[in-house]
Amino acid sequence: MISPDRDRQIFTRPITEIIRSRSSVRTYRNQPLSREIREQIERYISELAGQSDARVRFQLIDSDVSLKESGAKLGTYGIIKGASSFVAAAVAKEYSSNNIERLGYLFENIVLFATSIGLGTCWLGGTLKREAFAKAINLKDDELLPVITPLGYANKSMRLQDRMMKIIAGSKKRKRWDELFYDADFQNSLSQSQASAYATALEMVRLAPSASNRQPWRIVKTRDAFDFYLSRTRGYKNLFNFDIQRIDIGIAMCHFELTLTEQGLGGGWAVKEQDIGQVPNDTEYIASWIAG
Repeated sequence: MISPDRDRQIFTRPITEIIRSRSSVRTYRNQPLSREIREQIERYISELAGQSDARVRFQLIDSDVSLKESGAKLGTYGIIKGASSFVAAAVAKEYSSNNIERLGYLFENIVLFATSIGLGTCWLGGTLKREAFAKAINLKDDELLPVITPLGYANKSMRLQDRMMKIIAGSKKRKRWDELFYDADFQNSLSQSQASAYATALEMVRLAPSASNRQPWRIVKTRDAFDFYLSRTRGYKNLFNFDIQRIDIGIAMCHFELTLTEQGLGGGWAVKEQDIGQVPNDTEYIASWIAG
């Protein structure tokens, strides 16, 4: 496997180290973000916005400022405690139906950047009081608010509720390689040795967060590409007014690309014709990473 080149590091630490250290933080010290940290977060969000043509926007919100200016008291039904700041993601409604994985891709960039500078985060989709957050970011009529994350300093003492949430979510349990990665078609699993230089990037995909830890990504290695598929959990698509598992695919794509970038393995995303034989039920093709 190729070791990350320090000159290619996206953040101040290797991306593999950041991904492995990231975990969902639900209890925070009651300590506001410093001015320096806020500026770093806002600068990074601005850089992401400048690099993307997607109709996605992100906003850093302080709880006390939000309450004072909009009258909206931010809340997450008791899931999060002590967080003084959040980042909210909004996406245009007409854009989100087919491309909401782009939101997942960009938002995970923000989560990993926050992790790299010592902040705790937690992906939240179904457990936020959307009306308050929508008011805080002046959500437009043609926008959706799919996800937020708290930002802050993790409290070392974990609440009983935190432990129960981790157990329920099964966040420590990950699917095996032979359940996620395939060689040429869905009949043959892909081993780490067969993945060769791409094994690290695939392992970082395996460690990615997802809604209820369903890990819906499936990747098929073909001659010159890695084809990303979404293996749907029945009923999930209709839970919200956005496709939450396409967000999960975006997170997986983020981990894959950032890891390859640090390794110096070129390539890019494309949508191509599929000819790999039978595809499992409830499984759909999303995009491919074409090796460069």
